[in-house]
Amino acid sequence: MSPIQQEECCVDCDAYTGRAGASDDSLFLDDGRGPFCELCYYRGRIEELEKELARFREKLLDKDTQGRIMHESWTQTKRAQGFHGPREYCNTAIELDRGQHSEYTTCKVVGDVCPKYHRDLIPWEQLPEKQKDINRHAFDALIAYLTE
Repeated sequence: MSPIQQEECCVDCDAYTGRAGASDDSLFLDDGRGPFCELCYYRGRIEELEKELARFREKLLDKDTQGRIMHESWTQTKRAQGFHGPREYCNTAIELDRGQHSEYTTCKVVGDVCPKYHRDLIPWEQLPEKQKDINRHAFDALIAYLTE
């Protein structure tokens, strides 16, 4: 004699799910709730995805976090290109035109201007507020587009 199988009911609407009980084809949400009929399952998935999107937007819209990430990424790129910041050892050995100078190349190498120095290669906490603001707003247009 075969065991009697009970029909599975949706935990949200009490409708029959069309499945024969808690098996591999039963519909459960990521948080373990279920079983669901297909309609309630997809409604639940949409709710889960909306919550994930809200968490993503919250992180995305935090300007200070954006700025910090932007600065750290830029710093890694510049260091990979051989740049150094204030109070760091410079191993640049390049013949330079003595007239070369800009706001961003003020490190001295044997009396000449160093082309591999950048004053903003410092930790985020030490960065001037003006530079932090540039980093905080670097992707404003992209963020606006993504969150429409």
